[in-house]
Amino acid sequence: MKNGSVHRELNRSFYCAEAYDYPITMGTYVAGQAVVIHCPNKFNLLEIEDAETGSVLDTLESKNMEFHSRLNLSADGRWLADAGWFWHPWCGAAVFEITQADDGALRFTKNPAFPMAFSAQNEIDSVAFMGNSHLAVSSVSDYFGEEPESGNLLPKQLGIWSLTERIWESKVDLAEASGMLMPWKEWVVSFYDHPKLIELATGRVVQRWDKICSGKQLGPIELGDPPPPPIATDPIGGRFAVGGSKTVTLVSL
Repeated sequence: MKNGSVHRELNRSFYCAEAYDYPITMGTYVAGQAVVIHCPNKFNLLEIEDAETGSVLDTLESKNMEFHSRLNLSADGRWLADAGWFWHPWCGAAVFEITQADDGALRFTKNPAFPMAFSAQNEIDSVAFMGNSHLAVSSVSDYFGEEPESGNLLPKQLGIWSLTERIWESKVDLAEASGMLMPWKEWVVSFYDHPKLIELATGRVVQRWDKICSGKQLGPIELGDPPPPPIATDPIGGRFAVGGSKTVTLVSL
């Protein structure tokens, strides 16, 4: 939308589109240039577009992600989190780096150090940025058919990954599935079934909102039963909102 009218129509690849969350995110760079990052032509091809004109700024096809989904930019626009999946359905995650040249041109970094992948031997449930330098990553309870390698995130764990040091700073076991995550200070809000506040240092649930239904979706594939309602998160302000049949519930932490 622009000035109250439809400005551009965005589309996605139709291949398996009914099976997973729409891959799209937006950001603003130097001089106020708004960009949209999505997969308008191929399910496995990321494209950075100028949001105003639709001009393609760069594209990326990577072996570290097949079906892109749940795209999310860090606040500084440097990192792109991608919580998608591989065929046959296996949820994974990767982080790509985006650089901006002196002339303002945006590019995916293409060197052997990137991307960072988190889906080698365990299935990823959700990823979320903690500021510009860290990532919260949760895994589901399934193995990939073999024991995870030493040092990897184990099934049904919550880990904090340093994007700059490229190491796990912490890993804790989860007693319950996490679903979508929203980090906030020393905690993370988990939205599986009902919103829950989880302590990062221990994995302990310290607060529940049992009367708010937030769905039972794990990863980007399928919606779960029940499916998640509309959910809006504000990790900087420490707020989230969950839509219901007749009302919207806003929680301030």
